[in-house]
Amino acid sequence: MLKITVLDSGLERRVMVEGKLTEPSVSELEAAWNQARQAGGSRPIVVDLRGVTAIDLKGEAALETMIAEGAHLAVKGLYCEYVVGQLINRARRKRMHGRHHCGDPPDDSSSTEKSRQRAGRQRSQDSGGPRSAEEERQRNEN
Repeated sequence: MLKITVLDSGLERRVMVEGKLTEPSVSELEAAWNQARQAGGSRPIVVDLRGVTAIDLKGEAALETMIAEGAHLAVKGLYCEYVVGQLINRARRKRMHGRHHCGDPPDDSSSTEKSRQRAGRQRSQDSGGPRSAEEERQRNEN
């Protein structure tokens, strides 16, 4: 389940996202994003992901599109920072090559998934255990 709340301040418009950003609910975030862009004027729009518990490839593709369209992302935690960093890099590459199309899945999803698995394994080794159920599942698959 996904909960989206839009907060307006004089300086920015903030789209608060809580729950699982997965295929069934990605269209809700896309609709909220488009609405915020239309009503936002020149104010920056922040997509706040600090309450997100899971993101699938469809969710990543939507965030990548938002980044390319000017979204600022707020995240919490090392793993989320890593994922968002990867999305920002992909959006920049696509922008430089002119290949950005809304809704397209990431081109290098398999290499990103492998990078995530490596990062999860490294953190698990560093901290003595996995940090999330998703990392536990990935750890058990390997």
